[in-house]
Amino acid sequence: MDRSTPVTANRSGRLRHAVSLLLCCLNLSGCWNSSSQQQSQREDAAAAAQAEEQARASQSRGLCGEAIAPALGLKLAMAQQQQQQGRLYAALAGLNTLDSDSPTYRLVRADLLRRLGQYEQARGLYQQLQSSCLAGRALYGLGLIAAWQGQVADALRQLDQAVKLAPTQADLRNDYGFLLLMSGQDQAARSQLMTALELDGNHTTAARNLWFLLLKDGDQSAADALARRFRWSAAEQGQMLTAIQHFVPLRGLTAGQS
Repeated sequence: MDRSTPVTANRSGRLRHAVSLLLCCLNLSGCWNSSSQQQSQREDAAAAAQAEEQARASQSRGLCGEAIAPALGLKLAMAQQQQQQGRLYAALAGLNTLDSDSPTYRLVRADLLRRLGQYEQARGLYQQLQSSCLAGRALYGLGLIAAWQGQVADALRQLDQAVKLAPTQADLRNDYGFLLLMSGQDQAARSQLMTALELDGNHTTAARNLWFLLLKDGDQSAADALARRFRWSAAEQGQMLTAIQHFVPLRGLTAGQS
């Protein structure tokens, strides 16, 4: 996506900060020692067994119903397990041994590349998927890339399209709601975050984003009910209130700005 108009350094800094909150799950440990290697080997063995079981259970069908060879199915399941463990480079290394036109393979690979910051490669794969049954997931990925790159208006547009195509994805609803919140669209944000939480009652990220919004808007009763449900402490509420005091919504953005 082209950027047509530059913005001030302050706004760019706030955009980068806002986007970093959206995908905080990418924090990776830089520590590596012999004990962690042994732990990794044990995790690999367990993940391989679980991946093999998942591959068998899936009856060798991909997300679009395409036929998946057993070897490919096993590799994809293993990559997804490693991705869930935060072992993104290991997952990508496994996928690099494969060559497939499967939409499922392209989505798994695109998600990995995006999470590793390899945006151009990820964008190309997502664009290929826009004509498949995974168009909603593809637009979701494109929206996250746009958000990371500070193109908030483009991100909002793509996430809105993604929600229409994949309305039951709780993570998508949460991320869209968060970006709406950051851009000052509180009512729309509340709708998305509440939907995310109803789709997945244990989605703590959506719950915290909704809690922030409720406290910011002065809906103390609803905020207290949510805090009791998730057993958040008074200290955590104090931290949230401090964050609210420094919150400034991102306004006046047009497509292509960063």
